[in-house]
Amino acid sequence: MDTDLQQLAAATEPIKKYVDKQIAHSDPLPVRDLPTFDDLDSVIDLLGELLQKYLWILEAVCRNPIAPVPQYDWLAPFRVPWIASDSVARESLARK
Repeated sequence: MDTDLQQLAAATEPIKKYVDKQIAHSDPLPVRDLPTFDDLDSVIDLLGELLQKYLWILEAVCRNPIAPVPQYDWLAPFRVPWIASDSVARESLARK
């Protein structure tokens, strides 16, 4: 477990440094080495691996792959018109 914690601490260091200085405390001195999307992606992958490992150890559960699963119809908002037609818009403006 110590190795996993050390690995996690090392992987998150660039992101943690940026968040602590720029996001949380608005340090006026800019961070020289900004974290990249690759840094973030590798940390997310590592978290997924550690989650799988410890779920297996603690609960004998295998969740492969670790990926979000929509719990609702995410396309539903795109099936309903959200902009009124020109005639409806003109009528509402005429009432005002």
